[in-house]
Amino acid sequence: MSEQELKNILEKHKLCLEGKGGERADLSGADLRGAYLRGAYLRRADLHGADLRGAYLRGVDLRGADLRGADLYEADLSGADLSGADLSGADLRGAKLYKNFTVKGELYQLANVGSENGTLIIADCEEGWYFNRGCFSGGKDDFLKAVEETHGDNEHGKFYKKIVELYTESGMLLDKEVIVKENEELKEELKKTIGIVNSIVDTSKINSSLSEEDIEDIIKEASE
Repeated sequence: MSEQELKNILEKHKLCLEGKGGERADLSGADLRGAYLRGAYLRRADLHGADLRGAYLRGVDLRGADLRGADLYEADLSGADLSGADLSGADLRGAKLYKNFTVKGELYQLANVGSENGTLIIADCEEGWYFNRGCFSGGKDDFLKAVEETHGDNEHGKFYKKIVELYTESGMLLDKEVIVKENEELKEELKKTIGIVNSIVDTSKINSSLSEEDIEDIIKEASE
């Protein structure tokens, strides 16, 4: 795809987002290797299967974007907003998420989290565990500090702290039954959250999350 073709698609997409006509960007399967996309309007864009290896996506708004099966190997996603983006099957190996945080293993994306029903991203990076929630991006210690300052020991604070413990310390990654059993007071919050978990990365690939039926069974069994 030529630079001019890409520019035209992005301009039409911007108009579509602003309600001024245009059309949603269809970049599915597009070859965008090494593309410089800083400042591009990619919210709700169709990028499934796109080759974005080494692409510069720093600070790009990717909220609600379809990134299923996209190749984001060594892409620069520093400061990018991935809230609600579908990353199912995407390859994020070596992708830079924030400053010096580079993905080396698992990346988890949980939707409808916290008081604002936002998206929480947790990634196992070369430099340690990375967290992104709203305007916060950073390591585990800074995330816990932010949680304490914002929520203290209320239900959201407890939820975030338990998530951090289970994901980064206990080795029980995404063991929802354990979370429910140990945190009865967070049951409804957890049910709402994990019922629409967007995706789970295993090493470099993302697999399907639990279904609504699975969640209901876990909640029921944990309550008995």
